[in-house]
Amino acid sequence: MSSPKFMVFKLKDLRIPFIIFLVAIALLIFFLVRNKGAAQTFAPSDTYQDAGT
Repeated sequence: MSSPKFMVFKLKDLRIPFIIFLVAIALLIFFLVRNKGAAQTFAPSDTYQDAGT
């Protein structure tokens, strides 16, 4: 049987990927919250009637 292989790394090595992950989450939340107040691009009124009919 083959012996199991374990991946060993130091916690210090995870510092940069963890920081990048936190920045990505912060940007995602920022853009989601910022776009909530955006107005709709096309919102016709309810009283609009087509002139062709």
